[in-house]
Parts: sequence; C-alpha cells; structure tokens
Amino acid sequence: MEIGFEAETVLVTGAVRGIGRGIVHAFAATVGEIEAASPNRRVDVVVHSAGGVRGQSAKPIEEVGGDEWREIFDANVTGAFNLARAVTPGMKRVPR
Repeated sequence: MEIGFEAETVLVTGAVRGIGRGIVHAFAATVGEIEAASPNRRVDVVVHSAGGVRGQSAKPIEEVGGDEWREIFDANVTGAFNLARAVTPGMKRVPR
C-alpha cells in the first residue's frame, strides 16, 4: 500500500533532532521537499514528537522533585494538548 502526502501539509514538532527529525525526513522522502509553512496554512497531518525530560539527567523516580515533574509533564502532556487544541478546528473545516 502506498500513501502519498503530496497535497498535504504535515506539521512535525520536535523536528530538530532524534525521532522528530527522522519523521520529517521520512515525509520529505515521499514528497521530495521540505518547506516552511506560513502561519495561516492549513494543517492536514500532525505528528507530535516534541517533549522529553527537559534536559534533566536520568534519576530514580523517588528523586524526581515536584517542580521537575511539572516541567516534564508540561513539555509532554500540556504541549500535546495545546497543539491538538490549536490545529483541530482547522482540520475539522478542511474537506478531504
């Protein structure tokens, strides 16, 4: 099965390095180009790969403080929620 994204606008968060960067390059391989989208352009596909541990080093869970946890939670969960809330209205309006 071949899935094409030639006429689609794909938004990938966390695309600077790691998994997000790999995802961007995989999408680019299917369409042959990467270009920046204008702020008012529609979004057809969203991949949220931003997040992580906010630069914190690995440590046992019992040593993770409340402030550290809130930073991690905000980066991973609140960030995903804010992204979904921002793009969903436009994705609902776009006829497929």
